[in-house]
Formats: sequence, C-alpha cells, structure tokens
Amino acid sequence: MSNSRRQRQRDEQLLIDFILGRCDQAQAEEVARRLGDDPQFAKLHDDVDRTFAALRALPEAAAPEDLTQRTLAAITQAAPKQRPASRHDLSRRRSVAPTFSLRELAGIAAAIVLMVAAFLPFVRESQSRKDRNLCAMRAGQMGSDLQQYAYDHGNVLPTTDSKHLRWLAGNGEPPASNSAGLFKLVKEGYTPMVLFVCPAVRVRPVGYRVDSTLSDFPSADAINYSYNYTLGGQRISLDDTQLTGVADQMAILSDATPVFESGRFHRDRIMSSSLNHGARGQNVLYLSGHVAWAETPAAGVGGNNIYLIEGVDDYRGDESPAEPTDSFLLPAYPRPLTD
Repeated sequence: MSNSRRQRQRDEQLLIDFILGRCDQAQAEEVARRLGDDPQFAKLHDDVDRTFAALRALPEAAAPEDLTQRTLAAITQAAPKQRPASRHDLSRRRSVAPTFSLRELAGIAAAIVLMVAAFLPFVRESQSRKDRNLCAMRAGQMGSDLQQYAYDHGNVLPTTDSKHLRWLAGNGEPPASNSAGLFKLVKEGYTPMVLFVCPAVRVRPVGYRVDSTLSDFPSADAINYSYNYTLGGQRISLDDTQLTGVADQMAILSDATPVFESGRFHRDRIMSSSLNHGARGQNVLYLSGHVAWAETPAAGVGGNNIYLIEGVDDYRGDESPAEPTDSFLLPAYPRPLTD
C-alpha cells in the first residue's frame, strides 16, 4: 500500500473519530489546525461529514414487533424455487447466471431498510451519549483552567473589561460581549481554542490566529458555551464568602443559552435547555470545579434558572443579576465591542 493511501486511511479514521466525538484533545487540535491549513483535508472532512449527515437525516421509524418474521418471510418469498435438474439441463452449455434476481434484491433491500429503522435510534443515542461525555470533559478542562487563571490573578475568574452593560443590541447601541472574559483563557495560553466548540454542535472547528489585536472569539462558531455575567466590572471571586458556601451549586459556565440565541430574546424558551444537545439538557460547570448534566435549566443555587435572572421573565438586554449567587449565563457574541 502506498504512503498516500495509508495517509488517506489514517485521515479518514481521524475524521470519523472527530465527528463521532472520540478524539482526545491532541487529536482535536490536529483536526482544527489541518482544516485551516490543508484544503484536501478540509474536503475529506466535508465528504465524511456529509456521509454521517445522511445517516442522521434518516427518519426514526419505530421498528415493528414482527420485524424478524417479516424479514425472514421476505427472504423466503424472494428465494428461487428449487427443482431437480433434468438431463436436458445437465447437457446445456454452462453459463454464468446472475447471483441475485431483481426480486431477490428488492427483498434484501427491504430487509436492510427494516434493520436500519430498528438500529438507527440506538446509533443516534449512542452518539448523543458520546457527545455529551466529551462535552463534559471539555467543560471540566475549562473549569480547571478557570481555577488556574484565578490563582494567577488574585483569585478572580476572568472578567469582561468593557464597562458597557447592554448585552443585547438596542437603542442604537451594539451589545457588549460577555465572552471576552472567557477569551482571556485562550489569549493567555490557559485553554486551547478547540475546547470552546461543543462536539454536539457539528461545526467545523474554527482556526484563527491569536494576536494582540484580538480581544474576543472571532465568530459564533468559535464558542458554544455561555459564561456567567461579568459585565460592568462584576467579578467572580474564589474568596467571596457568599459564593464559597454554595460553590457546588453556583453555575459559572454551561452549554450555550437557548433564551438569547442569535442576539434575540426568545420568550418561548425561558424553560428550555441548551440547543447544543437538542434541548435535552446541558452540561453545567460549577464554581467548585465539578461538571454535572442537568436535564432542565433549573440547575443553579436553590434550583434557579441558570439562563435567567431570578424573578425576571422579560428582557430588554441591559438587566443584571441582583445577587452574586444568581447565575446568569449570557451568550457569546462573534465580535468584540469597540469602546
């Protein structure tokens, strides 16, 4: 086997593992780097991803209870009738007959469709669990990096430097980007950029150059997580006695908020979970450093909604939490605010 063929097989396996969420951090970083630098690798990624997308797009039909009996009956009915060979048959010139008739192929195709219908939900659920677990690992790594950042910066988690308080565009004002605080982890070398992309979102990792001119994530595809409110100088300190007593309940980061997705307030989603995992739940990182899967957004201190301000159900885009223990995880914006 040629070196080029072996390399292609390795790349195919790497991309399959990446799309299924089975890559470790080093492999994920390799994929992110090569997608930006290698056009052939990027094309191969798109081909592999389209293959999996076609499988995910198949309808999830429930398998009938008599699946096995129907499959066997279809194969039996499609089988050619056998009869004893006659002398005339034996004397005929031997010829190559087709392996399957159209009728047999139709029966086999029907059996395959039934088997796909039976196993597709299992495949999807297995993939969903892998995505959820890999997402939890990434959130946990971010938690460790946030703790280390705090130890190096007076026990304070990274905050947004902008003094602007509007986090939704309005009144002719652009929104302040709450994710600029999290970006300090990337800019100062604490966290690889690839970790901020949730594996369940299925977007190509964004490769970008981190330099002195960049103060926030460059696009919405580069970050799929929400971070606790740090606008206007609000700080999250590991020494705050109000927080240390509830550190295991104080949510500071999670899968992206569904309530303010795409820069708009979605009133119908105030009880919804993150869209990262199909609104089935979200991974939540707590101030204590542990990560837990929560099926509803009522995952904060005392069961408060981590995506909303306690007691507030209507938003203009400039509200702020009244209590330090009220988690309010804001969305990321693709551009930094120019002061």
